[in-house]
Amino acid sequence: MTFSNDCIQDVGRCAAQIPVLTVTQDTQNSLNVTLYSQTESAVDLTRYSQSSSSSSGSSDSFTGVQFKVKALYTDQNPYLSTEVTVTDPSAGIIRWDYTPTDLEKCGMWLAVFNLVYEGVKEASIPYYLDIRPNLSNYYAHGPVTIPEIRIAMRDCAGANTLLDDVEFSAEEIAWSIRRPIDFWNDALPPVAPHTVATFPFRYQWLNATMGELLLIAARHYERNRLSYNAAGVSVADKDKGPQYYQAGKQLLAEWQDWVKNKKISINVSGSYGTLRSYYPGSGYYYETSGDA
Repeated sequence: MTFSNDCIQDVGRCAAQIPVLTVTQDTQNSLNVTLYSQTESAVDLTRYSQSSSSSSGSSDSFTGVQFKVKALYTDQNPYLSTEVTVTDPSAGIIRWDYTPTDLEKCGMWLAVFNLVYEGVKEASIPYYLDIRPNLSNYYAHGPVTIPEIRIAMRDCAGANTLLDDVEFSAEEIAWSIRRPIDFWNDALPPVAPHTVATFPFRYQWLNATMGELLLIAARHYERNRLSYNAAGVSVADKDKGPQYYQAGKQLLAEWQDWVKNKKISINVSGSYGTLRSYYPGSGYYYETSGDA
């Protein structure tokens, strides 16, 4: 039995996790994706590859695969909505041809592939869309990225000598990147809502993301903790839950205190400063100045 493969290789893995698609901001290319069902088998797209029904131009008779992207679940209008090409129906493979306009704003977006037959949506397959920043475009802010999180956590396959792998999957990091923004938007007072494409406070955001990841790992270690002895050797490879939990709770407590103070500050300054309004689906904020 290989210790790293058989005993602790399962750290951070979840069969129900949502996959991450990674592209670079302001680029043009094609991305081939294999769509999988919840049973982890490739989806047969033969039913959705009948190009003749989609050529009429009527949404009521459309058959195919649609790709939609949103900043928030509550957005009424998607940031991106397009059709993708089914290239290998039996193997569940589609091709998304994207342009710089599609990838104008970076961030960890919510995405879904909708399987539509004659205008009826029959299934939806969720994804995260990770649009990584391109420094050729100027923005006053930028999203926290998966590589930055791995460096901050020292989560590298070569550095994890017991695991011989990374501890956190890309899907878990994607979820943890989005969660602090949900907390920000829910926190009182209800001012300055943000999305993953607009949140400007990167230092605090990164620390909060690390806190979320540590709590994920702590729950896993506590649920699977089992110390045992074999041939005179004691093994307690998952006896790290309390340490992870304490470190995660400390980071999130600091984040929550900072959010509270920052929102109070914004609320006070908003009475005589600049007001910012978010338009769902756009990913942008629009500013008006003057007395509130």
